[in-house]
Amino acid sequence: MTVIAGSVCTGAALIALAGLTACAPTDHGVILKNLRVQLAQQYHECVPLGWDPVPVFAGAFYRGYSTEYVPDVKWLPAQWIGIVHSQDLRNPDVRASYDVLNELLRVGMVERNVMPGGFRYHLTMRALDYYFERTQYRNNPGGESYLCYSAIVPQRVLWNQPIHIEKDRDGQPIQAFRAAFEWRASPIADWASSALLRSHSVILPPLESPTIAKFVNVDGDWVIQNVSASIATLPRVTDAAVWPPLRR
Repeated sequence: MTVIAGSVCTGAALIALAGLTACAPTDHGVILKNLRVQLAQQYHECVPLGWDPVPVFAGAFYRGYSTEYVPDVKWLPAQWIGIVHSQDLRNPDVRASYDVLNELLRVGMVERNVMPGGFRYHLTMRALDYYFERTQYRNNPGGESYLCYSAIVPQRVLWNQPIHIEKDRDGQPIQAFRAAFEWRASPIADWASSALLRSHSVILPPLESPTIAKFVNVDGDWVIQNVSASIATLPRVTDAAVWPPLRR
């Protein structure tokens, strides 16, 4: 991860006390640079890659049917593999993922090979830049697989806490502060312009602007630990109606 240390002052600024103050970790200019660097690949709108979100309430969902295949052989495995069996295509859950995969095939994000009894999908080289399965900022529970087509772009810092001491999960003291910032979504990637992909998308937190980032001091660098709104939020489906409903 690329981070910006607290001491990013220029040589001229180091001479003057005012320059030193301006380069403090909680200076809004420094915070904004940190946000833009560290959140450069913090995705916003994403297509579930080979699996179905099952909507439950207010757009929240859990993971349902999945085409994802994990091979037994671990030597240089593909980044992602999906397998669809032809005999299962009458199942609405299977059909939903199959239709999305075929739209991703049409726009050049996956390749498909015919195999006995079905189809095998894998990512193209182009798709690797959009593949996302991390949950670094606790916004992708379960580390689900996506192809993401927009990201959040921090615009302005609204306020920040002073640097203070908190305890980490192990009870050890750490320096920390929080900062609220406004952001906008980046333009969407050209491959995601189809109505099918946009409707079969998920929005990752943060869902709304402004939002809050928590910074912690790690060996002199101010690293974003999490990004959240004032209350905990979960990813949301864009359109619950396009996915097979919850079966009771």
